[in-house]
Amino acid sequence: MGDLLVRIVNVKGEPLDDVCDLQVVDPSSGSTLLDKRGLSGKKAIKVTDLSQGVRQVIALPMRHRSVAKFLLVPPAGGKATVVLPCPVDPKRVTQPLFPTFQQLAAALQAVVERSTLEGTTPGVTAAGGPTQGQRLYDGLDNHQKAGLLNIFTKMTNVAVNGTTAWAHVDDLYRIRGDRIFANVQVTFRDGVKTAVSAGFLEGVSGALHTPPPGFESAKSFKTRDPFGNLQLSFFSSVTSPLRFRVDADIDDAAGIGHAFQVIDHLVTDTDTNPYDIHQILTFHQGMEPPYDLMV
Repeated sequence: MGDLLVRIVNVKGEPLDDVCDLQVVDPSSGSTLLDKRGLSGKKAIKVTDLSQGVRQVIALPMRHRSVAKFLLVPPAGGKATVVLPCPVDPKRVTQPLFPTFQQLAAALQAVVERSTLEGTTPGVTAAGGPTQGQRLYDGLDNHQKAGLLNIFTKMTNVAVNGTTAWAHVDDLYRIRGDRIFANVQVTFRDGVKTAVSAGFLEGVSGALHTPPPGFESAKSFKTRDPFGNLQLSFFSSVTSPLRFRVDADIDDAAGIGHAFQVIDHLVTDTDTNPYDIHQILTFHQGMEPPYDLMV
């Protein structure tokens, strides 16, 4: 009979601040070999005297997504360690802690200051009052802020033309939880095509991305990350002078379930949730967007 040491952690690798149930299942028979309730995720859990063989270890936290891993329990006298990273359950997020406009990175502040979202009119900035950029940022809902900060974080970590992808963004005209729409520099697309030639990005279908009025599709590209890859869908102006717009989104690939081995029947989201993208970027790419998810 072998022993297991189970560590349940958050996406930063820290002990999980949550109450968890733990199960060990024999996948060949479907029988539950262990079922412990109300455990603290802050402490490693020792499981003793498990029969040798392939087992599924399942962590079911209260405020985080439930995850599972398969492993081989060693023979008698043997020990094995399993680490179960549990992303935040978006439905349990109470109030995300976002930076103020003044706390944003200068490169993001500058773009937001130049931006006017569709359906809005720039207001007059009173002396000593909030700027146009601050009013725009403060007017975003939680998902819009999370989406903007996710994509800014990712784009500042993608190299194009000797600088970052974000450095090619002039202004934003639409912000959603899963993507941004931006006017970009005319050199951006050629820089991305050069990055494709170097193997850093790849061309993909842009069929699902509808061009805005006065523009036509001008190819789509994405980074090669297995999870949380950036997709850039370009649109070029139909008439002169040549202008480019971009629909930039972060794809969660096969979904949060695949990225973290989340238990399938507990994943019911149909749309990409920006809080899931936050967890994917933090865990899989080591680039934590600058806001906290409180659960």
